Amino acid sequence: QLEERRGAAGQLQEAAERQLADLRAAHEGEKAALAAQVAELTAAVAAAEAASDLAEKTAAAQVGPLEEEKRARAALENKLALHTAVLEEERATMAEERHLHDGELTNQKAE
Repeated sequence: QLEERRGAAGQLQEAAERQLADLRAAHEGEKAALAAQVAELTAAVAAAEAASDLAEKTAAAQVGPLEEEKRARAALENKLALHTAVLEEERATMAEERHLHDGELTNQKAE
């Protein structure tokens, strides 16, 4: 009977280790997907900045110095808002990832 229990315990441990490996692989996949999303967002920010710079230069050629200063300030505020939005999205994603990872660890400990 002791040998049967040892065998069953060994099988449970092996199953738990396989499940842990699967969870780790899934977690790595999620991290890679998030990294790709961050890269896409970064590229989108760069494209938006380039468009904003072009629009700013075009507008500056058409208005006086005071208007140019107002437009430059607005452009900088827009860039800041865009960067802030991207960072908030990244923070939320990282918090969600951390929450999922903590939940996985809790589940593993419970098993």
